[in-house]
Amino acid sequence: MRHKKSSRHLTKTHNGFTLIELMIVIAIAATLMSIAAPSFGNFVKKQRVEAAVSQFQSAVALARSTAVEQSKSVFIMPISGTNYSNGWLISTDEFDTYADCTECLAIHQLDSGSASSSEITGSHIEFTRDARLGSELIIQFCQTAGTAGTDVSIKKSGYVTKAIATTCGS
Repeated sequence: MRHKKSSRHLTKTHNGFTLIELMIVIAIAATLMSIAAPSFGNFVKKQRVEAAVSQFQSAVALARSTAVEQSKSVFIMPISGTNYSNGWLISTDEFDTYADCTECLAIHQLDSGSASSSEITGSHIEFTRDARLGSELIIQFCQTAGTAGTDVSIKKSGYVTKAIATTCGS
């Protein structure tokens, strides 16, 4: 008596993907990447601005605490020009410069092109020995080549707040 071959031996098993299946998967992945890439780039720009703002808030806190601790004025000055786009230095000498910083407490450089800031009136921010400012001040940090940004407001008391900027890029 002859036995019939079972149907499991008659079908072929597949051990991989066909070229068409692979091409479809690659096309779907490329489409998803083309949608996600611009959003990711914008996210990175926003995070660079947020990092600059956070570091600036830390600089203000250091300047205020040092002014009280040493009972003398402390200055936050732009590394170059009258804005903080390149970074800032914190010093107890208002005539210190980036090149010749004799009384520097800290120097913070921003990555090139990470954020831009608004101009300030005068050459520095001064915290008196009681950690106060002469007048309130707002510095705006914006994305380079973008419209998102953050306003950093420093009250006379030295209290720092931040808010979403509405005028960046305009």
